[in-house]
Amino acid sequence: MPFRFITNSIRTYLIDYPVVVVLMVAPFPLKLGKSSTVALWLSMVTRVTALLLPALREHLTGLIRVINYWQQLWVDRALGVVSTTATSTFHPTGLDARYYWVLAFAVLLTTSALNTPEVSGAQRATSTCGLPCETQFDSSEWKGANS
Repeated sequence: MPFRFITNSIRTYLIDYPVVVVLMVAPFPLKLGKSSTVALWLSMVTRVTALLLPALREHLTGLIRVINYWQQLWVDRALGVVSTTATSTFHPTGLDARYYWVLAFAVLLTTSALNTPEVSGAQRATSTCGLPCETQFDSSEWKGANS
């Protein structure tokens, strides 16, 4: 399995909706927020934002479809930076601190290091990996077709 394995579909069905819902609910049974209530509520705001982003994305599960996958990744990275900054600024302690640091690291890792690089339709169509192409290849769009 390649190191960068998180595709658009994996992200949508396995990360965006289920993980964000768990991250929104988990602080309450874990009784987080005792050391910093501001960090708890800032975490909730970032998770709600992360839940709304897939609804705006150009994907089967998107409701409005105004942003693409890569724009969502950049916003998610920004949310990871906000989480890191908030954890540094509001100084939660104990379980609170560990929870917020692990979440910030996980968001930055999955949006920066583990997501698959963008591949054009021409590259997908000429790929020899044996996987089905997500889009049809139009040879007139390929720069080398007229040569």
